[in-house]
Amino acid sequence: GATQKQKHTNENKSQRLEWEAGLEGTGWLSNIAKVLEVTRTICNLMHKGQSVLIQGNNGIDRPPQISSLVQLCGDPFYRTIRGFSILIEKEFRSFGKDTLLINIFLFC
Repeated sequence: GATQKQKHTNENKSQRLEWEAGLEGTGWLSNIAKVLEVTRTICNLMHKGQSVLIQGNNGIDRPPQISSLVQLCGDPFYRTIRGFSILIEKEFRSFGKDTLLINIFLFC
């Protein structure tokens, strides 16, 4: 009865806390926050009519991520099925980032 339900609730809470700790340990959330912050900054600059160059370093895949998000924010075409497909092709697949795409879709 109630004891069994409480035990199950405690196990679920423990598993969730363990999962959250593991996720935090990967730095994934921090990376997403950085990508979104840079995307917001670029969108604001472009809205003001400024040109922007996105450059990456150290083999990090942030430039295509940021570029894609900026295009999604700035052009309604890329928010359509066809537009999104074209965006993925030009920003990821053409640079051989199929593994990155698999990871993005597995975690979304």
